[in-house]
Amino acid sequence: MTCQPRHLQLKEQDDLSQRIRILTDALSLSAEDSPQSWVTLTRTGSFYHPQYGRFEHTRQLLEDLIKNFNGNVYGQDIAIDVAHKPEDGAAGYVRKLSLDGGKLRALVEWTPFGVDAVKNKGYRYLSVDYTDNYIDNEQRNEHGPLLFGAGLVVRPHVKHLDRVVLAEDADSEIPTIIPERIAKKLQEENTMKWAHFITAMMAAFSDKKLAETIQVQFKQLAEAMLAGVEEEAKAKLIIDTLQTGAIKLGEEHQGGEFTIKLDEAFLKAAGSVGADNPDNKDKPKTLSEADVKRILKDAADAEAEKARKLSESNANKQKVLTEAIDGADGLEDDVKTTLKKELAELITPAMSDDQIKALAEREIKHANDQAAARKLSEMGFPVNTPAGRVQVNNPHATEAARLQAIQHEQLRSTSAFLNGDIRLSEDKDLPNFTKEVLKVFDSQFGVQIGNAVRTLSEGGPTNMNHVDLPVGFQREVIREALSDLNVLNLVSTFVDPAATVATQIPYEQRKTGGLTHDGIVFERGAIPKAGVSQKMHTAYINAMKLAIDVSNEVMHFSKSSGINWDAWARNLASAARLMREILCRRIANEMQRAADAFGANDISEETITLDGGVYKTAQFPVVREKRVYDLQGNPVGSPQNPLVVKDGSTELAAFNGSGKQAAGTYYAVVNYNLGYVVLVDQTGAAAAATGTVKISYSYATNVKKVDSDVPNGMSPEVHLNKLIQAIGSRKAIMSGERFIQPNFLLMSPSLNDTCTNAEQFTYQAKRNGSDTSSEGDLITVKGVSAFGTNAPGIDLGDERILMGQRGTTSYTVAKPWMMSEPIEARDEHGQLTGAKESYGEEYNAIDTPPALYDRYTSVLFYSFSNR
Repeated sequence: MTCQPRHLQLKEQDDLSQRIRILTDALSLSAEDSPQSWVTLTRTGSFYHPQYGRFEHTRQLLEDLIKNFNGNVYGQDIAIDVAHKPEDGAAGYVRKLSLDGGKLRALVEWTPFGVDAVKNKGYRYLSVDYTDNYIDNEQRNEHGPLLFGAGLVVRPHVKHLDRVVLAEDADSEIPTIIPERIAKKLQEENTMKWAHFITAMMAAFSDKKLAETIQVQFKQLAEAMLAGVEEEAKAKLIIDTLQTGAIKLGEEHQGGEFTIKLDEAFLKAAGSVGADNPDNKDKPKTLSEADVKRILKDAADAEAEKARKLSESNANKQKVLTEAIDGADGLEDDVKTTLKKELAELITPAMSDDQIKALAEREIKHANDQAAARKLSEMGFPVNTPAGRVQVNNPHATEAARLQAIQHEQLRSTSAFLNGDIRLSEDKDLPNFTKEVLKVFDSQFGVQIGNAVRTLSEGGPTNMNHVDLPVGFQREVIREALSDLNVLNLVSTFVDPAATVATQIPYEQRKTGGLTHDGIVFERGAIPKAGVSQKMHTAYINAMKLAIDVSNEVMHFSKSSGINWDAWARNLASAARLMREILCRRIANEMQRAADAFGANDISEETITLDGGVYKTAQFPVVREKRVYDLQGNPVGSPQNPLVVKDGSTELAAFNGSGKQAAGTYYAVVNYNLGYVVLVDQTGAAAAATGTVKISYSYATNVKKVDSDVPNGMSPEVHLNKLIQAIGSRKAIMSGERFIQPNFLLMSPSLNDTCTNAEQFTYQAKRNGSDTSSEGDLITVKGVSAFGTNAPGIDLGDERILMGQRGTTSYTVAKPWMMSEPIEARDEHGQLTGAKESYGEEYNAIDTPPALYDRYTSVLFYSFSNR
């Protein structure tokens, strides 16, 4: 085995100009020797991951990784593993990190395990493993981005990386000293390497009947010039140049005798050219170095001119291709860029402009067909493409697209759209979840959608007394509500039309505890399980129903010109807003309940007294009780974190606000964050207790409490820094103790505004990782993105900030939103109002697997003195 050139650093300096490389004879590597090479770990860019969402690799991130590596912040060697399985052993160790443009490069010392994985197992790329903010386990200090290691993989998440090579020259700028004996050996090896080129050149000389002296001397010249050449292309260029020069020389000196004299400097230059041109052809001569330089220069100039013309021709042909593709209508810019890149490799110098244009037109047509098929697929149409033709097999899906186009054309001129009350987003901007829900709706109401299209666009038959709510209206309610529901960015979304009573939610559980005896197992001992497991959680489907008023203008239509589209749009905006608010409230309350349930403590029979019109629990926040019901309203299992209130010995029921509860006393939790409970009668009016009031409940410990009272002598802005610091401390606990990286904050707009008043957000005291938008709204705190709630009645209130990992809670739709047959609306006196009432319902499940409760935490910001 031949070793790599050994670098000897003669002085402790970083300046490469003070280093040299000495090339020695081949060595036999011992078992301890390891090959090294520079590899690419990752690159700058913006990427999307199904689990982590959108993330960016900035140059600043890469520089921070290098800084902490050089500072040995992690306190151990940084290892490379195979397939992200460090338990299988180290494939290599990172010895250096550097930036190469937008690439993070690492000098890796490979182990035999790593060499085998790359050479024999097909592992060609690296997947980096790092954290945005490392917190040490001694002082709990934050250090910023830290590299844990990387894994050799077959399919990296970050694409367009360099393939892994096992050996390369790490410091090509270091001068190399080659002893004479080694130089002679290398020259002999290189001469033998290019012997077939020299043989071919000599055969050409014989065909041209060149003088023996010319042949011998040019052979010696070729051997000298090829001695230090490694690349085949360069060797061939030298041979071609010498061959052309020798033939030209033979023609100029037919029958003459001459000798080529080359000094040492020329041999070392190996092909440099000069400008002398002696003019003495009348007698046998000794060719000087200038003669050879002139001949070689003429040959080189001819080759250069030929290459220039070829390059110019190729440039012109590439220009024809670029203009043809750029002029194509309907293609997106990224598609055009891909086409130009792929077709450029197919263009040859022999192709005419017409042939290039024909090739471009064919590929443009193919790209348009693919784009059309993709667009139809996104709209819910099953598409097959035999023989390059798009075939739509679902007529209902086609009709749904037509219905949507007709309605949107009219709705875009309404005041509701112009005022921003409805969005009418383009299909390409819809979340995938919204598209999947619409597919299910279209398949269930295909016939009705077809009838609506014929009525609106073709003047088809209609019944003016028809009282069914238009299917297009119901479809737009779904589209509007789900396309503008920001909380869906924080949860996992599924569509399960086959679900009836329950649905299965997949989730991933990670075991973070240490292995018994650190994984050491003796003979015949039990092997402990570790790592990540895939599990399923059962969530029960419930019917979410909401009654709304519907104007007659929405119901009755015969054709588009006969519809009051402004009234239609107002009803649409109201129905979509109500659906959006109730979904947002349910999802946000479920996330907070899951956060509070983690590590909650139980209190039994605590006596509470009236204080300022409310009963206050000793401990808070109070965990919202969770009861699971089936579709018939029957309880499933026991309640989680049960809440029981007693007036004397009488257990009180919870007030539900339906107006149908029997006369009596009920309880209501008016603030879970602060533990406020009230007693009311069946109408919701305050009621007095008849005995001692006691409560059994659970209170949250997975929370950081911050006093909003400003101490004397401190400005409000400085005091608010404590709130920002509390967010940082909860993030540190999640990442350092639970090994979870939180990626969102959820809070009310009021609390969002309060946070932005902290001193840390002023220009002078601004810190990295915390920022506000140009409008002054909170964007990030400690590197965690901030989201606002847009629905009333959410348990978060204006006191709580929820922190967590996206995708923990799941929202599954079994049956999309649909509305009932309208009935005549009446006022509080039972009188007809000339309008209609209808209710909408959606069958869904919103739930969080208990094993994932630790992926949430929160901060409570409230007044200690007022509580």
